[in-house]
Amino acid sequence: MAARESSRYGLAMSDPYDDAPSKAAARSPAALFLENPLSKLPPLSRTVSLLVAALAFTACCSSRDASEKIDGGISTSDGGAADGGALDGGAADGGALDGGALDGGALDGGAADGGALDGGAADGGASDGGAADGGGSWSATGSLVYSCAMPTATLLPTGEVLIAGGMGPDNQGEADAPLASAELYDPASGSWSATGSLATPRVAHTATLLPTGKVLVVGGEQAGVATEVASEELYDPVSGSWSATGSLATPRYQHTATLLPTGEVLVAGGSEALSFSPSLASAELYDPASGSWSATGSLTTARLGAAATLLATGKVLVSGGVATTGAPGTAGRCVASGELYDPASGSWSTTGSFVDAALCPSSTTLLATGQVLVAGGRDGIFGASLASAELYDPASGSWSVTGSLLTARDGQVAVLLPTGKVLIAGGEHQTGVDVPLASAELYDPASGIWSATGPLTPGTPDPFTTALPSTATLLCQPGASCPTGKVLVAGGETIFGGLSIVAELYSE
Repeated sequence: MAARESSRYGLAMSDPYDDAPSKAAARSPAALFLENPLSKLPPLSRTVSLLVAALAFTACCSSRDASEKIDGGISTSDGGAADGGALDGGAADGGALDGGALDGGALDGGAADGGALDGGAADGGASDGGAADGGGSWSATGSLVYSCAMPTATLLPTGEVLIAGGMGPDNQGEADAPLASAELYDPASGSWSATGSLATPRVAHTATLLPTGKVLVVGGEQAGVATEVASEELYDPVSGSWSATGSLATPRYQHTATLLPTGEVLVAGGSEALSFSPSLASAELYDPASGSWSATGSLTTARLGAAATLLATGKVLVSGGVATTGAPGTAGRCVASGELYDPASGSWSTTGSFVDAALCPSSTTLLATGQVLVAGGRDGIFGASLASAELYDPASGSWSVTGSLLTARDGQVAVLLPTGKVLIAGGEHQTGVDVPLASAELYDPASGIWSATGPLTPGTPDPFTTALPSTATLLCQPGASCPTGKVLVAGGETIFGGLSIVAELYSE
């Protein structure tokens, strides 16, 4: 999606495993770091520019030899990052927040939604002779109250899902303004309702469910030009209101946030400002009892848009992200290394690096086996979308290659299912023109193979309105028996940079 504003920010989100070593990590925003210049154009001009680019790309591709392949490629946290996100931007609660052709149309010899793309299939197509359908289907649920992209999503003890902040229209109609709005999803009725608003609008922030049942929101960016949020807030599900809590010593966005077994929250990395600011190596700890922050050991490598995963050992793995110097004209580089935080000593130590040194992964997920799966992303900051996936083994501290995605993508959301499989959904496939994906895939750790699920949007998606989901939340409480747990995906952007109110449910 050429006008996708999430390329500025990370996606951050929390999930039902926030306080357990078996948590499912969310989308990493490392590949969403760069800002697209088209996002600065007025909506009409941006749309015309994108149409011209799309027509030019089509004309170019139609003149190529039909046997020439794209090799899954597209160029480019979040987040998204963080998403994601992140986002993921920063990863929330140990997850970070963080591909294909136009749905139904062929792209340079490869088709999406039933056709193969460089040997991989999208939306039910086969890969290298065919992967079995992974099963599962999507269904519509209630629409969001507010159109938004890149909010945080947190499963509350009540079973409701809290969506907070993100990017959306302001009171002047601007579509890329940080939001203060928040709303709740009720799984019983399938409907959304507004709840108390944040005191400060923000995007590229993190949200962490505390043992008290309250939600801690940290950092983010509050204005369109390099203004980081210097305050933190707590959401009380009982009153539906927000209150101020202690502020970070260093304001930041696109950081990671991890709930430790001690009940403290570890915040690490990120950046102090959007423009020409170097990545941060500093880290801080939040004490819910006192509502205050204290310094802890710094990362060995400064990074923003990284993924953070709480391991079964109680240590925190931070991997990937982008390193920037802050010098004008420098885009930064993907960080291929990982490092471990030891809560006992408050220090960091290096661990294994990705097999692919140029990998900027889009999603990071802790498996039931204790391994960590990274999938998709980009081959370098300006590189092509990837279908590759790698596994981190905490026992050896090393990464190894696992089965490739059916469709090269970045910017997707990911969640660990009760069956032990990993669901990834949406994202983009980029080859100069950003193409949104309505497809989803399942990773089976037992076989290391990906398989297709039903398309994200029921029926035949319209490629000009298909939304890229910003959040994915497993509707299952920690420790509960959820053999067929449902996953809620919500919000996001459309192919031409519009904001979505769409929400859908995945069922195995």
